[in-house]
Amino acid sequence: MQGFASVLAGMPFAALLIGPDERIHAANDAAREMLGKGIEGRHFLTALRQPDVLEAVEQTQRDHQARRTTYQTSESGRDSVFQVHVAHVDAGAAARGVLVVFEDLTEREQAAQMRRDFVANVSHEL
Repeated sequence: MQGFASVLAGMPFAALLIGPDERIHAANDAAREMLGKGIEGRHFLTALRQPDVLEAVEQTQRDHQARRTTYQTSESGRDSVFQVHVAHVDAGAAARGVLVVFEDLTEREQAAQMRRDFVANVSHEL
């Protein structure tokens, strides 16, 4: 898994690899920052904990179909929204399991909310 860990390290989003034994085999720095420093080696259920994400991982383990879902968190009074991409990977001995990638949509969601608020305020004033 060392070779695959270097691939994860180069990704611009938080990413981790869940092996066939359902444990986290590799994670990049962004994933460690988001989910905790000691996530590698842990069962994915204890690290991810959100039902939609857990279901997407479990279904992908069963049928090898890619899925998307959302992951929401609130840290230091700041709400964050991530689109989670879940896909089966099989790169032989180098990596086998489920790849989970977290794309941060927080700023996009905040901008959309600001637009909705603006339109609502303008409509109210008119």
